[in-house]
Amino acid sequence: MSPNCRNIIAPFLRFTQKLTTKGTKNHEDLFFSVLPSVTSVLSVVKSYISPVIPANAGIQKIRMQAQKLTFWIAASLSLLAMTSGVAVAAINIPFTINLSENVTVTGTPRIAIDVGGNTRYATYTSGTGTNALIFTLSPTIGDVDLDGVTVSSPIDLNGGTIKDIAGNDATLTFTPPNTTGIKINYPSLGMDFTNGASGRYTLNGTAYNSLSSFLTASGGTFARNSVATYFDSTGTLQTVSNNTPRFDYDPVTHQSKGILIEESRTNLLNYSMTFNTSSWNLARSNIQLAATTSPDGTMNAVKLYNNGVAGGSYAGYFRNYQANQTYTYSVYAKKADMSYITMVIYATVGWIADGNVIFDLNAGTATMYGTGISAYHISALPNGWYRCSITATFGSTNTNTQYPVLLLNPQTDGVSGVYLWGAQLEQAPFATSYIPTTTAAVTRAADVMTIPTASWWNAGEGTLFANTSTLYSSATDNVTIRDVMRINDGTANNFHRLFQYRNKYGGSTNVGGSLVADVQTGTVVAGTTYGVGYSYMPNS
Repeated sequence: MSPNCRNIIAPFLRFTQKLTTKGTKNHEDLFFSVLPSVTSVLSVVKSYISPVIPANAGIQKIRMQAQKLTFWIAASLSLLAMTSGVAVAAINIPFTINLSENVTVTGTPRIAIDVGGNTRYATYTSGTGTNALIFTLSPTIGDVDLDGVTVSSPIDLNGGTIKDIAGNDATLTFTPPNTTGIKINYPSLGMDFTNGASGRYTLNGTAYNSLSSFLTASGGTFARNSVATYFDSTGTLQTVSNNTPRFDYDPVTHQSKGILIEESRTNLLNYSMTFNTSSWNLARSNIQLAATTSPDGTMNAVKLYNNGVAGGSYAGYFRNYQANQTYTYSVYAKKADMSYITMVIYATVGWIADGNVIFDLNAGTATMYGTGISAYHISALPNGWYRCSITATFGSTNTNTQYPVLLLNPQTDGVSGVYLWGAQLEQAPFATSYIPTTTAAVTRAADVMTIPTASWWNAGEGTLFANTSTLYSSATDNVTIRDVMRINDGTANNFHRLFQYRNKYGGSTNVGGSLVADVQTGTVVAGTTYGVGYSYMPNS
């Protein structure tokens, strides 16, 4: 395997002693799943492997890590049965076979049904004395087939009989119907973080309507030893206390994105909401406090405006930048008298090259000039706000500088400017959720969710499945491998995992400290949703 790698994702969880989701960076939407067999997996990016793993490898714990994660399971525990062409919700799924005349049934004839690559049987349940026989499929915990089950002909008598009134044997062959609409989602462990206010969860067939009740039942925990922010269902930025999960929403569409799992990050800028302390340098500019309502719904955003003196108006923050390190600078901005804000860096103050990005706060677009900036983003928020960010790498010498700066358009009327709020500087290649600061830098702790898995993981075989959209994808990324999901024995010697490495996804397996299987996809694009599957089976 390559020495460095990034994050991946995953929906239904099916794993053995402990499952942990731990923040490491870089995900948007995703859902995890470990399915019960090698073949029961639905994917967009098809990268499967069945590595040879000794049955005694001792896999005992699941650990999942990702850059920035949201989890969901679509239609969790939704078993759709089709009877007379009508889809109905059911746990037991009936199939009706119509014959040309009335028959008498003895014993338990059955019909073979492929459920996600596993052969299951719908057994005879009623209809003797009529010409309509009902066979019922009772899904097994762990069954998942999201592209529709497949019914096979003929009827298997299974030691029974099917005869007409005259005692003649019935014809057992039939034309299998189209059953693509009959879908089974009955995972051993299901976590739907987008269903309702706090999700819907299943554990071995029992449903729970809140994360807290589910964690209590499963013996799981959620921890984050700091406050943190997220967007609620109204698009308002909220702050939650220590150890409180964040159910994140798209701030514009208000669509649920699931539970937010992030790595630990530090905002290196003091007074991130006021911009007017000694650390901030206001060159030919002024700050108006409480100028408008910010993304958190409070009248605490500022206005940066020119002071009437020619020469360029900007706000910079002096700090020491470390040699050869990558930084991401972000700020929430909204047009006022001006519609543009520019982020600027220069090689003469220590950055690897000159660069600037002009953010259009009216159109919601951005344009980059120069070569010093490696990435930039502008993301829409409600009420005309945007989050603007740039990413760049510092040069070869530690230097104290105020750049990057927030530069206004040339103007000397003493009035014109833009609204600002929530400045953030992170030593990392992309921005994470906002971390408010006042007198000092603040660190947001990592989100860690752990779920014991002894009662429901199939150690013999399984499939890790991830549906994900990454925030960062780069062929030259030099960050070490980051797991999205890992099934292990509590050590680094034995595990299955999904990961992102630079601009690719992949899956791998270690046994006894040695890599025995590794598969990677083609190039992936940040912001695009992919499905990735990785299957394992001992001695396959």
